Amino acid sequence: MIIEFLLGFIFLAIGIVGLALNASVKTRCTEQITADIIDVFVKTESKGKKTYFPVYKYWYEGNEYRKKSNVGFSTPKYKAGDQVDIYIDPNEPKTIYSPKDMKGLKIALIISIVVGVIVISLAVKSYYELKEMNEAYEKYFAK
Repeated sequence: MIIEFLLGFIFLAIGIVGLALNASVKTRCTEQITADIIDVFVKTESKGKKTYFPVYKYWYEGNEYRKKSNVGFSTPKYKAGDQVDIYIDPNEPKTIYSPKDMKGLKIALIISIVVGVIVISLAVKSYYELKEMNEAYEKYFAK
């Protein structure tokens, strides 16, 4: 039962912290610019699973920036030469926010919160059922 509570809280915390961080970056990134996709970085895990990360190139106030996305995809979403609108933090132009990329991540974080709430609810229900069974057991054998 303790494991269920911990798992539920972990899922809940991941979802809440992830959404809070996402909102923080979104709030800071207010300058919309068009970026070029100059590459797609492919990360291959030990079991052969691949994750694709777009690499953006953009200009801001006369300076060129290149930034690999922190959000990866299970299938290639972009190819070199594509253009995409992103938002940057004018105070820290290397900080970017791509609404198109964040959509899937937001869904995953919301699912994490829902799973956390369900697991915690089931753990609470199990706790009270177990408590009720113990009370009934004690009453029966106390006679």
